[in-house]
Amino acid sequence: MEVLGYPLGGCGQVPSGQLCECKQNVMGHICDQCKPGFYGLDRNNPLGCRPCECHVPGTASGLHVCD
Repeated sequence: MEVLGYPLGGCGQVPSGQLCECKQNVMGHICDQCKPGFYGLDRNNPLGCRPCECHVPGTASGLHVCD
């Protein structure tokens, strides 16, 4: 089974003691999550995820998250 986002940061199997190097808008131990304020994890996107571009005052709790 393929992990969503692999190989966004070249991480599927990381040698012991090394960390993944994720794309700019991606995070997670295996680079499988968009950073807050970003969405749409896509291996073909050079930055990994797209910005939410939400109107922050119109979001729940004024948070800059897409969901």
